[in-house]
Amino acid sequence: MKFFGQFPDPDKLLAMAHPGKIYPVNSHIHTPCSFSAFGSIKEIIEQAAMEKIGIAGLNDFYSTAGFDEFRKTAFSAGIFPHLGLEFITMQDKEKETGTRVNDPNNPGRTYFGAKGFFGYSSINPAGRKLLDSIIEANRRRACAMAEKLAGLIALRVPQINFSEKNVLVEAGGVVQERHVARAIRKAVYAAAAKEERHALLEALYQAPQTADLENETQSENEIRSKLLKNGCAAYVEEDNESFLPLEDVIELIGFSGAIPCYPVLLDDSRGFITEYEKNTDELAERLKALKIPAVELIPRRNTYKAMKAFAANMFARGFLVLFGTEHNTPEKFPLTVLGADQPLDSDLLEISYHSACAVTAHMYLMETSGKKYEFTGCFPDPQTRSYYIKLGSGIHEFFFRNYSRFRPGEVKRAC
Repeated sequence: MKFFGQFPDPDKLLAMAHPGKIYPVNSHIHTPCSFSAFGSIKEIIEQAAMEKIGIAGLNDFYSTAGFDEFRKTAFSAGIFPHLGLEFITMQDKEKETGTRVNDPNNPGRTYFGAKGFFGYSSINPAGRKLLDSIIEANRRRACAMAEKLAGLIALRVPQINFSEKNVLVEAGGVVQERHVARAIRKAVYAAAAKEERHALLEALYQAPQTADLENETQSENEIRSKLLKNGCAAYVEEDNESFLPLEDVIELIGFSGAIPCYPVLLDDSRGFITEYEKNTDELAERLKALKIPAVELIPRRNTYKAMKAFAANMFARGFLVLFGTEHNTPEKFPLTVLGADQPLDSDLLEISYHSACAVTAHMYLMETSGKKYEFTGCFPDPQTRSYYIKLGSGIHEFFFRNYSRFRPGEVKRAC
């Protein structure tokens, strides 16, 4: 069944548009189909509804396994669903020159996103085969780590019951290093009382245990740093199949009818910015050359001043600028997108919502006419973006009037 089957034609939707009415958006949420702070998609949507989020975007690594459930669960809760994917790619030139892109530790490694899939079927068979090969490469690596850990545990702390099965139970789709760490933590906690866990982990690490064992995020991060990272006893090198060239991923996204989106790392609390992102003018030109019309920020990890200046700059250049929270660690915090030390102001909320409107319009037009959001000979193209923003606003108004059982929070501004 088509998602937009009951929606009116574009002219009627444009007449309903109200771009000055701005709804809260979270465009980047990981589900348990890759790795998530949440136990289920249902839990994510319930939390989003409680926080009155209007548009929520799934953004799992490689996996489309959650697409159907996320779309249906969000729709029934009165939240407009966006579907996306995240990839880890490689830029060989940057790797060779030691240029860090949006991974602060690994030159050349490039996280990359796809926004606005209109359903699982929009990914062609070749694309699905490629995604499946990446998922399998991740599974092999996780299982190899688990095998090393099982041998290590048998030697150092045999009272812990651990095998590959522990890891696979934790994974809802794509198996990642974080699932291995979570499985180890749970196995340790199951094997020992609270007061015994510190000694058990030190025996396993053969090094000091310093994390707060009441804090799952700290505990699992320490397990990764002491056992799973490069140079550690259970480290397994990542398979080359896990890192497709960036250009190949952009091509896959294009064939699938989604919008290519560059996730910006930007600055951290120390003011560090990678070589690739340090100059905004140069970054914008690189993205234009690659025909990437959208960028995304996770505002809670940046200084507010730098994040706002960058978002305003890129939106003024014609890019879509999306915002999210990720939630791809064990740590739980609100789904409402916040800055590191303050809420997003009305200017940023407007940029976020208008960019989400364009993604929604893209989804609608792809499903109904096969037309996608892309470059039309020049960049930026203000008329194209304005049309998509207005159409997306009309789609949201139609949705919230006819399908939503609650009114999401809104920030009112003059048109």
